[in-house]
Amino acid sequence: MEEDAWVPTCGVEYRDMSLDKSVLSSWADSHPAETAFLEAYSIPTAQVNRLLAFYEDESDGDMELTAMEYLANDDSWKSWVPADVAAKVSGAL
Repeated sequence: MEEDAWVPTCGVEYRDMSLDKSVLSSWADSHPAETAFLEAYSIPTAQVNRLLAFYEDESDGDMELTAMEYLANDDSWKSWVPADVAAKVSGAL
């Protein structure tokens, strides 16, 4: 075996992370659209990891380009917003 060869010394596993969201009841009551978005928003760890890799490796740290990559190539976000908003965003891409 080569001296420089990497040998794992332990198992590694990245489980889905929890994304807890909370707001004051008074804010939620006065911001129903935003509250609905927060309740619907969920993104799997694997997708977050793909976006982080894109951000680092392909967009050179450009957040807007990374957001556009996500919006253009994953439809899951459309369930977080009203249909008219999803149509406007899709049209702008």
